[in-house]
Amino acid sequence: GFDPEKAQCCLVENGQILTHGSGGKGYGLASTGVTSGCYQWKFYIVKENRGNEGTCVGVSRWPVHDFNHRTTSDMWLYRAYSGNLYHNGEQTLTLSSFTQGDFITCVLDMEARTISFGKNGEEPKLAFEDVDAAELYPCVMFYSSNPGEKVKICDMQMR
Repeated sequence: GFDPEKAQCCLVENGQILTHGSGGKGYGLASTGVTSGCYQWKFYIVKENRGNEGTCVGVSRWPVHDFNHRTTSDMWLYRAYSGNLYHNGEQTLTLSSFTQGDFITCVLDMEARTISFGKNGEEPKLAFEDVDAAELYPCVMFYSSNPGEKVKICDMQMR
């Protein structure tokens, strides 16, 4: 689940749901970091503003120094509204956009140093290579200033 100590402008409900609170952009990280092996989990988009989505999902280093999706080097992000990918700026590869009711499978392979994402049960597609980090946490980042979005993390397992 999510760690309330690793969240900003967000509330953690039942351990597994991150809710965007008031006060601007925010983020939340899972309580368990991944240092080796290959892990897979799902982000379920419980509540979103359809057509004006403000959610990004992915992985992050801790502590987080910059959580602006356009500039961050701490996070590797997949953006709901456009399907764009971000790490040190916008990447050239784009995946499918997603919204309320969708679930995104994330696969983090620390040995191959790759991150892949799949939407609604599709085979995960390679999104990032040469991921340079000793420890990474599943994360959700809300870049809009509208509160109320909710994302659930579930089904974390070794692959």
